[in-house]
Amino acid sequence: MRDFIVIGIGGGGDVASTVLARDRIGFKKSLSGSLLWDSYDETRRPTPWRLEEVIGLQRVSKFFGFVKANCRVRGGFRLNAMRFAECFDEKVAVMDIFGGYTGLLDSLKKAIKKLRIKAVYGLDVGGDVLVHPSDKVISPLADSLLLAVLSSIPGSKIFVTGLSLDGELEFDIVYNRVREAKDALIDVYEPSKQGIKLLGRAVRCVKTNSSKNLYNALMGNLKVPPEATKVYVFDASRLIKYAPVARELIGVSSFEDAESTIRRLDLRPESDILREKLRFFK
Repeated sequence: MRDFIVIGIGGGGDVASTVLARDRIGFKKSLSGSLLWDSYDETRRPTPWRLEEVIGLQRVSKFFGFVKANCRVRGGFRLNAMRFAECFDEKVAVMDIFGGYTGLLDSLKKAIKKLRIKAVYGLDVGGDVLVHPSDKVISPLADSLLLAVLSSIPGSKIFVTGLSLDGELEFDIVYNRVREAKDALIDVYEPSKQGIKLLGRAVRCVKTNSSKNLYNALMGNLKVPPEATKVYVFDASRLIKYAPVARELIGVSSFEDAESTIRRLDLRPESDILREKLRFFK
C-alpha cells in the first residue's frame, strides 16, 4: 500500500485534479480517491452511489473501498473513479458518503489503520469547501462533509485549486474566502510541468468540466486570474474554523442528515435540484 491517499472531495470529477497534489507529495507514494457521485447528465441519478452498488469492489471498511478499471455500478455505469483507474492503471479509493460524518470518520480511521496509510488528504476544485451560507452556492454538501471528516483526522490537509472554475461563484468571492483562511494555509504553489501533463492525461479520461477548465487555464487556453490556477494547501484541522458549512455537518450520521442540515442553512442540496430535474424530464 502507498503512503498517502488524495481524495477528490467535490464530486466524482475532482479525482482528475488529485494528480496535482500527488505530483507535489510524490506520485508513486500516493493513490487517488473519489466520491461515488458523478455528473447527473451522465448517470441520470440525483444522489451518490453506495458501495453495495459497486460490482467488483474491494471493500476495506463499511464506507471505504477500492475500485479498478473493470468495476461498474448497478445498471452498468462506469463512474469517473473507474475511468481514472484505467487511465493510470492503478486502483482508486472510493468513499460512500451515505455514511455521513460519523460513518465516514469511523470507516476512514479503520482504513488508515488497516492499510497503514500515513495520511489522507482532500482536494477541491473550485473552492466551494470554503464558502459561507450567505454565498448562496449550489450545495457544497460533499466538499463540506469531507472537510468535516478530515478535520477530525490528525495530519490531514485540504488542497484547493481552480478557484471559481467550477462555475459556482465569482472568483473574487472564492479568493476572499481563501485569504480569510490564511491562518490555516500551509503552502501555495503553481502546478509543475509534470503535474500539468498528468492533469492533461486525467481530463482526457475523466468526464469533468471543472478540472478540464483548470487544465485549459494552465495551458493558456482560458483566461483567468493567475491566483485561480495555484494550489492552496490548508491544515484541515485549522481550516474547519473558516468553513461554517463544514462545521455544521460535524456529527451528522447519514447523507439524509447532511441534506437536512444544508436545507436548514438556507442552501439547496444539489440532490434536491437534481431530483426536480429528474421529475421534470420523466
